Amino acid sequence: TAESQKEIHPDGTKTETLMNAQGERVSMTQVRADGTRMSCTFNDNGRELYRKTMFPDGTYQEENWEYDSSGTLGMSRILWSDGRMREEYFYENGVVSTQIEREQNGETRTSTFTQKGNMISLICVLADGTVAEERNEYDEKEMLLSTYHKNPDGSFNETTYYANGNRKMQVITLKDGRTETWHYTEDGTTGTTTTISGTIKETYHSNG
Repeated sequence: TAESQKEIHPDGTKTETLMNAQGERVSMTQVRADGTRMSCTFNDNGRELYRKTMFPDGTYQEENWEYDSSGTLGMSRILWSDGRMREEYFYENGVVSTQIEREQNGETRTSTFTQKGNMISLICVLADGTVAEERNEYDEKEMLLSTYHKNPDGSFNETTYYANGNRKMQVITLKDGRTETWHYTEDGTTGTTTTISGTIKETYHSNG
């Protein structure tokens, strides 16, 4: 038989919790002194599955979570009343593997990560439908090997790295297809540049 437990806190917050026959929480409703109202539900293991928070100004946010058979968190999602959204998927170690975000204007960002939390890719679809993209490649120790960045106008640049983390080569490609190539020494102090016009020159710079 389900049992309802009610409580009034010193700050005026009122809480009502529904318990099952085993004494486990099934759902909870909370009304704060400022009028904010929160309701949530729980699974058989006591983990929160769903929460909705209604604010005095009429806005709200909804949150929900999914777990695997062992109880490990697999997904979380937040929806806001203004149209924003964030959805995250997790590795077994709790690190985010994929994150999807949507802004109020419709812009979306989808990111993927390694199990150590380093970003693998980012795809951003702007409100006007144009796309920006980033990709990173790592070795088995997750040292950065290369990066790729594409701009919404179609231009992009690619960079490779030495084992010490300094840039090795960078190719900048304009939207009309013309390129500029930079080669760096391993200590990052000198290099050669092939400019867009085709001129080759020696350069001196700091690496990073």
